[in-house]
Amino acid sequence: MFKKPQLLGKLLALAACICALALIVTGKLTLYVHPRYTVFTLLAAIIALLIMLGSEFARIATCDGITTSPPRSLLGRVAGVIAALILIPLVLLPPASLSAERASTGTKIGAAGKSSAISSANGDSASRSIADWANTLAGGIAASELSGQAVDVTGFVAADDRNPQIMRVSRYSVTCCVVDAQALSVPVYMPNWQTTYQPGQWVRVTGFFINNPNATALTTTLLHSTSIEPVQAPQNPYLAVN
Repeated sequence: MFKKPQLLGKLLALAACICALALIVTGKLTLYVHPRYTVFTLLAAIIALLIMLGSEFARIATCDGITTSPPRSLLGRVAGVIAALILIPLVLLPPASLSAERASTGTKIGAAGKSSAISSANGDSASRSIADWANTLAGGIAASELSGQAVDVTGFVAADDRNPQIMRVSRYSVTCCVVDAQALSVPVYMPNWQTTYQPGQWVRVTGFFINNPNATALTTTLLHSTSIEPVQAPQNPYLAVN
């Protein structure tokens, strides 16, 4: 007979493994963790299943009077720990991308200095991501230094908490998991954008950089859009940082 704690542990482990495998199959695991941890999660789920099977075989063998090792209680504890590590985040954080409101209050412009920002602007500018441009703008680079640089970025709309005339096109970057996610954005000069676009809406923006009309603003360089096209959110909305 199963004791209730043992049965609960087995059910939790089984549920965790099923949830993890389902997220991997549907491609939603990257809403929780960096893509490089997909293989680790898959192996953890498989190992947990094998431990549960081993624990069950040990129970049956013990019932038949055969001595087995390791003890069933140890296998159960290990399976329970693995199950908790997988299942608790899945329950607390349902599969959904982070909100645009968080990006509005916690947007990271970038971390590059001015010298590295200038060099990072060279090359095929139209292929650069939001993360590339955010780092380029981080050093307070002037629009004149980005003359001739075509911009083509895709992200979700977020408000600027300091200037209502600026619409931020943003993406979250993930180093390990969504807990450490940081919002990176390109500021677009667009008065009254709120009448056309909603926070969280995904758009593709092309254009070029201009000086901020407000000379005293902290953000000195803004994107002047030549086209803004609504698009579907990508399957993986996060930018993976290695």
